[in-house]
Amino acid sequence: MKKYSFIVLCFIVLQAAAQNSIVLKGSFTAAKEKEIRLMGFLGTKDTLLAQTKTDALGNFQFDYPKKHKGAATLQVKEATSLIVLLNNENFEITWPNFKDFTALQFTNSTENEAFQQAYTINMDAQKKLAGLTYLLPFYKNDLTKKEMTAQLEQEITSENSRFEAYLNKLPHTSYAKAYLTYRAVLQKLQKENKTQVEATDAEAAFLVLDFSNESLFYSGLAKELFDAYLKQSFILQEEALVVSKLNTFSDVLKKSSQVNTKVLNQYSEYLMKEYEKFGLINCAEHLALSLLDDKKCIINDKILPILEQYKKMAIGNKAADMVFSTGLKYKKLSEVPAKYKVVVFGASWCDACSKEMPQFKEYAELFKTTYDAEIVFVSLDTDKEKYDAYIKDLTFINTCDYKGWGSTNVKNYYVFASPSIFVLDAENKIVAKPLDAIATAKWLYENKP
Repeated sequence: MKKYSFIVLCFIVLQAAAQNSIVLKGSFTAAKEKEIRLMGFLGTKDTLLAQTKTDALGNFQFDYPKKHKGAATLQVKEATSLIVLLNNENFEITWPNFKDFTALQFTNSTENEAFQQAYTINMDAQKKLAGLTYLLPFYKNDLTKKEMTAQLEQEITSENSRFEAYLNKLPHTSYAKAYLTYRAVLQKLQKENKTQVEATDAEAAFLVLDFSNESLFYSGLAKELFDAYLKQSFILQEEALVVSKLNTFSDVLKKSSQVNTKVLNQYSEYLMKEYEKFGLINCAEHLALSLLDDKKCIINDKILPILEQYKKMAIGNKAADMVFSTGLKYKKLSEVPAKYKVVVFGASWCDACSKEMPQFKEYAELFKTTYDAEIVFVSLDTDKEKYDAYIKDLTFINTCDYKGWGSTNVKNYYVFASPSIFVLDAENKIVAKPLDAIATAKWLYENKP
């Protein structure tokens, strides 16, 4: 009886597991005995859904989570990758020749068949549009060919609407419909040499997206859309216009995604890092302070310290005094007699620091003699031997309490990444937050009396 009960229990467990997973089978005869992975997306990040190895004939099978609805990439090691759409379908893929997309076939997948059909329509339309738009000016400038001009313009309008017409026919429950809509917006943003009308149209299409939607979060396109919009914004010549445009976008993103805490937090974190990477500190601060001040926004513990740094360590605020490690000429930061103090948080294990610290070492004497600026390196190291070896050739003030991220100095400055750089005046007021050593030198040069 116990043996029978055990068998029944195993059957129930296996049945439950089967009900929570979907099967994707495939045959890639061009990739025999190859590692193959199914990578899904979580907002601006990716995640491993399943992995296996093709057999001697190139066949494979995945069991991936049933609840996962979104895009994924099927990656064949050292061979190719393919975008597939997942929406609760047990389906099969056959692709005998990776160089021939027309040989790619899906079985039992309305989602991927729709995606494949849309791709074909779009590629065909783009080829025709390239020819039509090339010919149009020749006819348009010839008053004797008005009829041909009208015909060309009609064909251009028709080709431009083919893709959208196909999308409109897809059911609202289709993930392909959502995914292809995002793809269309991305294509508009990424188009080179856009006219002002096209740029305005692309921006409008982007800003009306529902950023809280899970279909976007799992599409793998959120990062590409953000990057493309940033790139389009950088075309503006004046920094003030770029900052204004991106601050408006941040406001739109926050309002749209605040109903989805997971989405809001991840997208906000990504954008703040991107803003910082391009030296747009004002944009990062605007988004951070906006999130902190809005009671409708639920902030998780991961990005709260990041937001707090922008609030507590904003330009114009006074930074906390800093106690140095024993044995130094000065006991604390406030004792350093310099017009400017360049405080750099880093560590021996920090890859980016290995590039920045030699640069700061090169600048140290210039900073001191030309700008009356003293560099203070605050290490996040926890190993004394590694710290001592790292600072051996550094000619400025170096301090470490070997507590890493738990250091009082680190906490007081709300440091969440390394290197982190702050330029303080003689009274420890924050006057700049440069991205790197070169940006620090540039700020000191521009602000020399």
